[in-house]
Amino acid sequence: MECDKVRKIIYEYHNLKLTVPEIYREHLDNCISCRTFKKSLDMVEGCGEFNLPVIEGLEEKCLRGVDSLRADSRGFFINRTLLAAAAVLLVVFTVSITLMAVGNIEKSVVVYLQFYAPEAKEVAVVGDWNNWNPALDILQDKDGDGRWEIRIKVRTGREYRYQFLIDGEQWVPDPDAPISLNDGFGGENSILNI
Repeated sequence: MECDKVRKIIYEYHNLKLTVPEIYREHLDNCISCRTFKKSLDMVEGCGEFNLPVIEGLEEKCLRGVDSLRADSRGFFINRTLLAAAAVLLVVFTVSITLMAVGNIEKSVVVYLQFYAPEAKEVAVVGDWNNWNPALDILQDKDGDGRWEIRIKVRTGREYRYQFLIDGEQWVPDPDAPISLNDGFGGENSILNI
């Protein structure tokens, strides 16, 4: 039975306030498209459970919405609008979870340090961020002018003590550091507040 014919019959019987004949009710039981059409008519006219006022052009809108339903190869009905909404919700959910996870990670910054030592063969910076290991952060003097440089990555919201180590023997505080404190061994540690 063709849905257009059934919808026309349903519409006529609905307007006359008559019960739809049995032959069409069987079609309604098996056709979600026509069943949705009938339900929308009932709701618009106040005959249904929602008692809504009549809205101009609602019947055509309902038909267009019902026609957007298509059966896939397994017989499931897919509404493209609902699929698009589900995709948007999935993206929003994924981004929200990612932002919550990233928000809990401590932020890091890159700090530029330099030290002038024209006679040095090697300069390292050692401090709290690298567990005072002189092999981890070696400064570079790329142009041979005696100005040693390095960029280190440290976490924000912390205070770090550090010193420069020249040729693996001489410990020197950073002369450019605004704060230095006694290191407890007769020298001074430079302080880096991030």
